[in-house]
This record gives sequence, C-alpha cells and structure tokens, in this order.
Amino acid sequence: GLGKTLQTVALVYSLLQSGAIGPDGDAIRRVVVACPCSLVGNWKAEFDKWINKRASTRKARVECKAVDGSEKTAAAVAAFASAAKPYDVLVISYESLAAHAAALAGPGTAASACDVLVCDEAQ
Repeated sequence: GLGKTLQTVALVYSLLQSGAIGPDGDAIRRVVVACPCSLVGNWKAEFDKWINKRASTRKARVECKAVDGSEKTAAAVAAFASAAKPYDVLVISYESLAAHAAALAGPGTAASACDVLVCDEAQ
C-alpha cells in the first residue's frame, strides 16, 4: 500500500535506461528480483503495467522474464546469464534462486550475471 513495488520498478527502469554504472565499472544491464514464489507473477505484471504497456518504443521497454520453478527455470536462468541476454529483468523465487545461484555466478565474481539484486519480502 505504500508504493514500494512501483518505486522499485521505477528505479530499475531508471538504472537500465540511463546506463548507470555499477560498482564493477560497467553499465547496469541485468537485474534479478527475488521474491516469494507467490509474488513472481505479480512482479512481472507490475513491470508490464507501469513500463511496458506505456512504452512508445521497443527500446523503452524492460524485457522481464518470470520463472516459477518449473523445468524451464534452468533454461531461463542460463539465457539471462548468457551474453545474448534476451531480457533485462529476471523475476525468480528465493527457492529457485538458491537452486540456480551457480548459473548466475560467473568466473571470478559471485554475481557477474546480476548487476542489481532486489529482494522482496526478505525479512
């Protein structure tokens, strides 16, 4: 009720669109939203509602993939971590994130395939 999700969506959009520089010196290109499995679909819907349905060009969109822990999760995580990067935001449950953390970790760093990690309901 306080607009935290909308604020987070707006921040993620701003970081991705502005070419903001992360702590590693590279532009922020990949964002992971980790949340309880019951909220995965809600986060995807919020990106679509506030960004993608209002975007006037493809470049103004935020490509967002929500994964639900099915057998397709491993493929979605691998695609997100790949150089092709078919989407900007990966929404994933905490359980799936734990199961696929190694696929997001790259050589030499713990989070090379994730420039920003958003944790929802992480208390």
